[in-house]
Amino acid sequence: MKRITIYLSILAAGLSLSSCDGFLDQPAQGQMTEGDFLGNSNSAASLTNSIYATYREGSTYETTGSWIGDLCSDNALRGSSMSDGGGTIYNNGTNQFQNLSGLTGSSAFLNWLWLNAYTGIGRANTALRTIDTFEGLAPRQKEILQGEACFNRAWFYFVVLKLWGKGPIVPLETLSGAEQAALKISDRTALYDTIVADLQIALKMPDKAESAKWYPTSWYGRAHKGSAQGLLAKVLLYRAADDPANAMQYYQQIVQIVKDMESSTDGYDLIAVDNIFTKAGEYSVESVFEIGAASFTTSDGAYQGWQLLGTRGEPNWGWGYIAPSLNLVQSYEPGDKRKDNDIIYGKTTIYSGMVQTQSVIDGTTIIGAYSESDPNSVSNGYPNRFCRKGYQPRPVVGGNENYGGNIRMMRWAEVLLIGAEAAVRTGDAKASTWYNAVRTRAGLASKEPTLENIWEEKRIELSMERDRYFDLVRIDKMQPGYFAAKVWAKIQSEQQGLEEMKAQGLAPASTTLPLPPASPVVVPKNYVMPVPNEQILLMNNLKQNDGY
Repeated sequence: MKRITIYLSILAAGLSLSSCDGFLDQPAQGQMTEGDFLGNSNSAASLTNSIYATYREGSTYETTGSWIGDLCSDNALRGSSMSDGGGTIYNNGTNQFQNLSGLTGSSAFLNWLWLNAYTGIGRANTALRTIDTFEGLAPRQKEILQGEACFNRAWFYFVVLKLWGKGPIVPLETLSGAEQAALKISDRTALYDTIVADLQIALKMPDKAESAKWYPTSWYGRAHKGSAQGLLAKVLLYRAADDPANAMQYYQQIVQIVKDMESSTDGYDLIAVDNIFTKAGEYSVESVFEIGAASFTTSDGAYQGWQLLGTRGEPNWGWGYIAPSLNLVQSYEPGDKRKDNDIIYGKTTIYSGMVQTQSVIDGTTIIGAYSESDPNSVSNGYPNRFCRKGYQPRPVVGGNENYGGNIRMMRWAEVLLIGAEAAVRTGDAKASTWYNAVRTRAGLASKEPTLENIWEEKRIELSMERDRYFDLVRIDKMQPGYFAAKVWAKIQSEQQGLEEMKAQGLAPASTTLPLPPASPVVVPKNYVMPVPNEQILLMNNLKQNDGY
């Protein structure tokens, strides 16, 4: 079967929404309008395609998603230097997320994330309003398209819930700017209810085999029933932390969901560690939800994660903004196959003929960059460590953003660890099976599936995949002090590593770290991000989160 992935450049991106003076209005040049789709049966799939395009617009998930999901946790440090060509907005922004200090509603990154989430929600609403108008669609086709729209809407509402803990729930009908401004701001409970309701509809989507029937050449990159099941399990895991009185029923539901996925015709399984983030690993049996990419002569449709994570200069063309923390490096168990596939240093061979060359930042070679044995080396406080995930060979010359690796939004390994945690809570024997399946794939011996072990396993398995901060927040609600302790451990590890490098002459004696002298975590303030000021000005009922 020929694989034709949903690429951003193929999509005509999104739909412009009605009105031009509300927070939902994010039209783009050259995009199709809702009227272009009405009554046109050939455009039914394109209507839902526009929703998928949202994940890539503005590099939202590769850049700002990493800065929050990784930098705000114990997994990463900001890399590069303050004189980096990204400019003040990037350099100050990354420091603020890393140190959880100085974050305000004026953050451009947070505003991008808000706009991206509500653009996706708006496009899903447009699809749901319009699908019934298409002629010549079989009832099952309409059900599938509606399921895809509901799945993606649920995903974007979950982003809103995790980042801000509140937000407007947008009705299906078209709204004027004044009506948008007057929308009620919903709390966590209402957002959870909306997300779960959408995912119940999305469960009517087909499995992968039936998807291939309806989309014989282009179903890759679309959500399917397993995507909805996986996301529902994750949502319920978060809800259990926010609603402890009803947590047990959520855990029981999660265990059943994972069992259903395990026995489904999709045949979910774990693939070899060194294949997960390669071209060969795209749309594999481990993929639960995946956004496609292609390497073109421009960056359209490409994965830009390597631009964010990689070192500067040919042949890498990266920024090196997100660096694995020393604490993360030291947390891999001996023999863990994931370590070499997750983390690289200077002069590391990535693919045959492709070497991670010297780590040069603004013309300065980072100390120790030529030796893989110096992972602690720093220059001006910035580490000689880089993330290996997300890199793909760049076959097309031109542009520094056109790496063709897909974004793995959810993998079977994550679902197994979600299930394992819930199974521990319910006393189900599957806890050991699911937890140790992930460890076995990594080349590690079996261990007892305690909550702490599962949380740490998930940290390693999903390292640098934009998730750790949110998991720390979730865990801290059940085990107070966990978040602050983990971030402080990161800071202490870096300080100790720097002193060791100074003692070995691998860092100037004057080198300091751009890190706070104590854990910067403030609870519950840092459970959420500040609401973008621009959105507060647009909405009558939207208020800033406490502490910001």
